[in-house]
Amino acid sequence: MKAMWKAGLNIPEDIAVMGFDDIQFAILVYPDLSKVRTRKDEMGSLAMRHCKR
Repeated sequence: MKAMWKAGLNIPEDIAVMGFDDIQFAILVYPDLSKVRTRKDEMGSLAMRHCKR
């Protein structure tokens, strides 16, 4: 994000940035970082249920 800022890009006006897997450093950056949390245990359970069909 710092490199984008140095290149003259404004977040989120010029470019969108998202985090994946609910990364912890997201609370430390400006502007706020949108992030997606994956529930690996739930995904595994769903996958097994679909495989059993």
